[in-house]
Amino acid sequence: MDLLLHVGTHKTGTSSIQAFMEGNRDRLLARGIHYPRSCSVYGGNHSPLCGVMAPDPRDDRWVGMPGWDAFVAECREAAAPTVVVSGEIFCNRMLDRKQAVRIRDLFLALFDSITIVVYLRRQDEFVRSLYLEAVKHGSSNQSDLGQDFEATARRLAARHGDYLHLIRILDEVFGRERLRIRVFEKGQLHPGGLLADFLETCGIAAAGLDMAAPADVNVSPGRKVITAMGLARQIYETIYRSDQGRRHREGIMGGTHAILMEAWPGDRKYIGFSLGGARSLAEHFRESNETLAREYLGRADGVLFRSERYDERAEDDTDEVPLTKGDVRFLLKAIDMSEELFGCVGPAGDEIIVVAPQLYLDRGQGYSEQDSVIRRHYTVRAGTVLFRAPCSGAVTGVRLDPAFDFCVLSIDRAQAVHTDGTAVDLRERTSNALHREGARRYFHTVDPWVVYEAAGPCSHFEFSLTYHAVGADAVRACIPFLKKRKRG
Repeated sequence: MDLLLHVGTHKTGTSSIQAFMEGNRDRLLARGIHYPRSCSVYGGNHSPLCGVMAPDPRDDRWVGMPGWDAFVAECREAAAPTVVVSGEIFCNRMLDRKQAVRIRDLFLALFDSITIVVYLRRQDEFVRSLYLEAVKHGSSNQSDLGQDFEATARRLAARHGDYLHLIRILDEVFGRERLRIRVFEKGQLHPGGLLADFLETCGIAAAGLDMAAPADVNVSPGRKVITAMGLARQIYETIYRSDQGRRHREGIMGGTHAILMEAWPGDRKYIGFSLGGARSLAEHFRESNETLAREYLGRADGVLFRSERYDERAEDDTDEVPLTKGDVRFLLKAIDMSEELFGCVGPAGDEIIVVAPQLYLDRGQGYSEQDSVIRRHYTVRAGTVLFRAPCSGAVTGVRLDPAFDFCVLSIDRAQAVHTDGTAVDLRERTSNALHREGARRYFHTVDPWVVYEAAGPCSHFEFSLTYHAVGADAVRACIPFLKKRKRG
């Protein structure tokens, strides 16, 4: 048996190729080409196989899946002359020569030969797509996802952008004659598109295969979705910070991203790079790209990527999108929907309530989502939540929104804490509570709020909130006071 190993790289249409191969599995097998089911996920992605062959202790996504023995047994049973494996994680692992050798030796214990297929995308486009993918899954790796896009892009490029380094390792380990290097750029691919290019590169005839392009399986999010996913990461990862919770978090974030993408069609394209930023990043790799083009593609002019078009924001443009309160409320509902679909409703089990207190700071220009802090909490009925929100600079007013639903709660503590550790009780100015009994308040609205007077310079605010009822239970608790008000 011979192996065709498609190693990515990331963000070069790998999901489309994998979905196509999986959809044509039976047709391919009839002509002696096997696309294994073992160690694959997400529509034919064999990255779990790489995880088995070159394990990373920081990556436990595929623990418990069928491993190498299952893959070997399936390939031998299929008895096809050619096996095709596709997984973009391979390119990451093989940036380490020792890991590349380990992968080669394991495969050569089963296959007679290995041919490597690799696609390369211009570095600025590559890191932008990689950043968007990290946002989609709520990555907690700061080298993958930071607050500033361009700083993150530079870090990603430093880790993954030197294609010459990757290709030279593949050359040393597998042999130059076994490399099939393709440039992921319109005008350099087959006229029939990426799928036709991949088939031609692998020496697979397209006749008889279902060449209908699969639905977009990895559509990039727009500006509003990116803004919302940043907030989702902030409020959700306060619950799942540990590595143990990473798989759960990434599943929830991916599901939330899908819901937002469907709910907000027509979202403007996320650019990321300011004017000149994309060109500058691509230029950083000009020399290594030229060497790669000359040594491995035989191009005397040293041109690897021919396109001169760069996606960059105009000077007066921004990727930041203000979120309304309705947008934030929908985001939290999307997280809940994703959890339900994912089969996990939270760490407290079924008997939980979900609340999201939000604190707005007025700095003389009114309250806005941009100058607010939100925390999403799970708590058993009835439960107490300690809410801490940082503060910097002078504020003229403070507004606490304890939930995004009808609620009954007690505000046991509302304090401003100074830098020396002393605390001052906040003085309530007004609220939209239907009724108040001591510390307990009954809110018959999906937008409950309490406004406090400013307490002078402080380091942060602290609240202790005991929730007695949320949602339908809170509505029922409010009924006697509504009747009383009506009679009055």
